[in-house]
Formats: sequence, C-alpha cells, structure tokens
Amino acid sequence: MNIIFFSKKISLRIALTLLTISILAAHAGISSAATDDTANSHADSLMLAKKYFSFAVQFKDIGNVEEAHRNYDRSIAFNDSVYQVHYSYADFLNKQGLKDEARREYRYVLALNPDHFNSAVMLAHFYTETAHYDSALTMYEIMHRLKPEKTELLISIISLNEYLKRPQKALDGYESLLQQDALKDDMPLKAGKLAVSLKDWPRAIEFGNYLLKQVPDSKEAAAILTNAYIATGEEHKAFDIIAERAQQDEIDFDCLAAIEKKARDNNDNAFLRDILDLKLQAVKNDTGIHGELAEICLRAGENTKAQEYISCGLDIDPEDGKLNILRGNILENEGKEDEAIKAYTVALKDKDWQDDAQQFIWRLRPPKSEEEKAEMEFFKRGKTQNRSVDKNKNSQDTGR
Repeated sequence: MNIIFFSKKISLRIALTLLTISILAAHAGISSAATDDTANSHADSLMLAKKYFSFAVQFKDIGNVEEAHRNYDRSIAFNDSVYQVHYSYADFLNKQGLKDEARREYRYVLALNPDHFNSAVMLAHFYTETAHYDSALTMYEIMHRLKPEKTELLISIISLNEYLKRPQKALDGYESLLQQDALKDDMPLKAGKLAVSLKDWPRAIEFGNYLLKQVPDSKEAAAILTNAYIATGEEHKAFDIIAERAQQDEIDFDCLAAIEKKARDNNDNAFLRDILDLKLQAVKNDTGIHGELAEICLRAGENTKAQEYISCGLDIDPEDGKLNILRGNILENEGKEDEAIKAYTVALKDKDWQDDAQQFIWRLRPPKSEEEKAEMEFFKRGKTQNRSVDKNKNSQDTGR
C-alpha cells in the first residue's frame, strides 16, 4: 500500500512539472509574438510614413496644396522620426508663406539631426528677419561647425557677436580669420582696435603688425602698435614707430608723453634725450626743451653740444632765464667771469629765474654793502627748498 501511495505521489509531481513546462512554453510563445508584433508595427508605421510622404511630394509637385498638407500630416502621424519628411514639409510650408509652421519643422529637423546644414541656414534666415539675433548666432555656429572652411560664416558670427556686444568672442573670431589669412577690407583695423579696447596687447600687436604689412603708411596701425608696446613695457619699439611717423610730420604726442614719463621715471637720460630731440622737431620754438637738452648734455660731459642747444634757444628768446644761466655756468667754468656775469644779468629779467641768477652773480661778485649782504642771506635761507621747485619747472614745461 505504501508503494502505491508513493507511486501516486511521483505521478503528481511529474504532472505538475509537465504543466509548468507547458505554461512557460506558452508564455514564451506569447512574448515572442508580442516582440514580433512591435517590430512589425514599427516597420509598418515607417512604411506607411514613407508611403504618405511619397503621396505628399506628388501632390506638392502638381500643385494640390490641400492634399499635400493632408499627406504630410498623415506621414508624420504614422512616424515622426524621419527628418527628411520634416525638412520637405518645412520647405513646403515656407513656400506657402507659413513661416511659423515652417520654422517649427526646421527646428524638428535639427532635433532629429543636429548636423542638418540646410535647416540651420533657413532658421538663421528666419531669426535674422525677426531680429532674434541670439538664435541666429546659434544657427551660424552650427553651420560653421559643419563647414569650417566657409569663412563667410565666421564673418557673420563675428558681426553678430559685435552687435550683441560680445567683444571677446568677436576678437576670437578675428583671430581665427587671421590664422586662415582671411582678413578682408577693414577687418584688421577693427580687430586691432577691439584688442586695444580689451587690453589684449599680444593680439593688438599681432593685428597691428598685420595691418602695417598690408598698409605700410597706416596711421591707425601705428597708433595700435605704439599703445600696445607702451602697455607691455616696450617703449623703445613704440618710440621707433613714432619717430618713423614723424618723418611724415605726424607725431602722436599723447603716446610720446607716456614714453617720456617712463624715461624720466627710469632716469634713462640717453632715451630721454632722443625723445626730447624728436619733440624739438615738432615744436622748434620751445626754449624749455632746448634748456633740458643742454642740461642732459652737460651732465654727459658734452659741453659743445650743450652750447649748440643753448645758442639755438637764445636765438628764439635772448632773455630766457634758464638758458642764460646755463650759458653763464659754462662761461664761468671756462674762467670767463665777466661774460658769465653778463649772462646772469640778462637772466635777472626772467622772474622765474631771477633769484638763481642773483645768487650766481653774488657768488662771483660778493655784495659789499650791508643791505646787499642781508639780502643775500635772506636768499640763502629760503633758496634750498625753492631751488628744487624752480629746477623742475622746465620738466613740467617740456611735458606740456
């Protein structure tokens, strides 16, 4: 009896196992069928989309606008992932004057295919027409990414960045054009000025030199380069450019003044002398410059050259106080005291230098009366401080 029970138990298990296997097999069959149906459904929808797209094109070609609309809509309804359908529909809508609808379809094309050049072209046109320049710029950037060899696209990007007041991006664009040797017309000048305004001195020098190579006598290129060289501490290069322009009777006095200041700050008398000589070419009647150049030469031991500057200055103004004092100093050092006193006496007529002149006279001809002695002591007490102020007057004059 136990054997019979055990046998029945085994039979039940076998039956349950077979049932389970049959259920799983049926389920697998159902899943497989469902997958096939989905695949078939997608294939069918794509086939139907292409079918109605073909109808739409045919109706469009024969001028049946209503049917073309209807079939484009049917095609997209069956499958909206075919970017070619959207692009064809966008062109169709655009020709019908339905700008908003066309724009929507062109955007859909780019969503499906970000590398679709023609859709970017059309959207750039739409956005420019409606003054949506930010969006237009995005389209031009897509086009340029797809066709970087087309420099006209980069030029449009630069123009839009300039209009949208994005100077750094505009300058980056000019840099790209420069690397391609594609700068045209006034682009080098605009780029150079932009670089100066942004204080991007290396690029200012780069564009300035490019412009100077294209237009050797360009006043604008000279201005860009001199400003850049001064800003980067290359005053000698800036001075060379100014000196070359001076041959054409054009001197940038603002830049020259900046260079002069740095030469003074650095106590570079040799360079300062070159600067003052250049200034003297433009302002020949400035006796203050003659006087300072004479002083520089005297400090350098070039007495003959100093006398030339003094003589030229006195030809302009025979009563110039500083020049007469310098002349008196030279004569005094040569042992010509009487002539030196004559020069100092003339300097007495210049109110800015009469105190100095009087001191030099008293040094050679000490006062005899008590009144003169008292006056000399008075000058001695106050002159130490005043002398430095007076001596600097010429520096201020020449910097005007």
